[in-house]
Amino acid sequence: MNGWPTRFLMLVAMAVAIVPTALLLPERAWSVSLVATDSGFVTEAGGTDKFDGLASPATGNYSVGYELACPSGGLCGAFVPMQRKNYFVFDLSSISAPIVGASLELFAPPGSYESGGPGTADDDPFETYVIGATDPAAVPAVLGSISAIGAVSSTAEVDSGCADPLSPGPGDDPLVCEAALLYGMLADSLGAVGPGPADLSAPGTFAIASKDVTKADEGSVVSITFDAGGVAYLDSFAGGIVVLSGALTTSDVPGLLPQSIFGFTDVTTVPPPTLIVETAVIPLPAGVWLLVSAMGLLLASRIQATVPQTADGPAGTGSRQGG
Repeated sequence: MNGWPTRFLMLVAMAVAIVPTALLLPERAWSVSLVATDSGFVTEAGGTDKFDGLASPATGNYSVGYELACPSGGLCGAFVPMQRKNYFVFDLSSISAPIVGASLELFAPPGSYESGGPGTADDDPFETYVIGATDPAAVPAVLGSISAIGAVSSTAEVDSGCADPLSPGPGDDPLVCEAALLYGMLADSLGAVGPGPADLSAPGTFAIASKDVTKADEGSVVSITFDAGGVAYLDSFAGGIVVLSGALTTSDVPGLLPQSIFGFTDVTTVPPPTLIVETAVIPLPAGVWLLVSAMGLLLASRIQATVPQTADGPAGTGSRQGG
């Protein structure tokens, strides 16, 4: 009998014993790129890029900073200075493993870095963009507001302002009030942002990611890395929808206008906002691999024990003797 089947089985058994040990390597991370399902900005008065009747959810203008905007929320002739926050919606339903790292990639088009005017006291060498945490309990309401303002298809739908978004009156525009409420809910961990910049010195305020953006960043993708708290925040939304929102901490108020970044991002040629998520690969517990290894070694020993032995070695492996 030829001995190759026996040797083959022994090799398989040894592989079963050895391979699991090779798999006991340090935990690795997989990178997943997620494109925003929606993006845009809102102002403290209830203005938003969605009210221009032109932007689609996938190409919303995510300009952020201290800008001239219409106090009635839509388009008007008398603009006044006010802060705007930007926001991004990402679907994390495909993420099941723990998130161990993340960064947000935003495009800074040419001419989008506006810092008060060259040579003036307001001409900052950089603008600090910070991303804050939105109260998880408020996320359903935030998504509802984003959906409502995103449904606007004509400027004619926005015909007045909103004096008090918490208690709208008969003369208030419900869409403008919705956008003003959204401004207050987004990135509430940054505290009150408006009319001045975000102030992270107040107790209880914090950011989950930040980046100094400069004029040199124009025409390129700006990557904003999340800190440990930001990674934990994202991980809490794994399997669902997360809304990220940011503001500036360096705009000078009062000062020359505009002082903003990421403008002109409502054109289709601009790369979409992208969230890069790194997820951990969870290895099986070491005890499982040890058990599999022990079973492999046991199988190898049993195969060896059942092979008939001859003076020349296992049966079927020696040479035949002529009579």
